[in-house]
Amino acid sequence: MYKKQKQLSMNTADREAIRKNTVLICSKLNIMKIIPHLYQNGLLGGSRLDSLMNVTQSDERLGMEFIQILLRSGPRAFALFWEAIAVTNQKSFIEAFIYLK
Repeated sequence: MYKKQKQLSMNTADREAIRKNTVLICSKLNIMKIIPHLYQNGLLGGSRLDSLMNVTQSDERLGMEFIQILLRSGPRAFALFWEAIAVTNQKSFIEAFIYLK
């Protein structure tokens, strides 16, 4: 009997939306504000959290590291990412984000 395979990666549309908004994520998103929310919901922990906390060079470097972690974080990652942005009231980021389907 055929079993439905569990999706282990982010869907293509969400992945593409992140890629198309790389500059916006690196320049406008306050990543440090959303880290506690993502940690609390199990998206960040252990080496992923350490990786972000150890970035000291620039906002762009932190943004690129965050994007790489987000893209590897599974199918729930995009929804948790948006939830964290909403909870931290980053309206200007939400308004500027481009999501093309």
